[in-house]
Amino acid sequence: MTLQVRFDPAAVDEAQAARDWYDDASPGLGADFVDELWQTIEQVQRWPVLAPRLEVEGASGEARRAPLRRFPFGVIYVALDDTLWVVAVAHARRRPGYWQDRAR
Repeated sequence: MTLQVRFDPAAVDEAQAARDWYDDASPGLGADFVDELWQTIEQVQRWPVLAPRLEVEGASGEARRAPLRRFPFGVIYVALDDTLWVVAVAHARRRPGYWQDRAR
């Protein structure tokens, strides 16, 4: 069964900001970022328990992080029932854990 994907509004903002940054750096690179982001989300939809768990006190479910291959970002998500909640599209080296309040 494939999970339905829902995004925290802040995660959408993060993905759009990253896309814009990559497009400014090199035209077309933002589209590559979005393609890889969706490939990662589709993998997570099929196999939500494959990504490593994250320790988040008080989380509504098991928070996990699925890294993108080419870009230094990860999809932070919680799988609940039939829904995949994308909590953040987080840079791997900036502000670790800033998204934790969203997972509760």
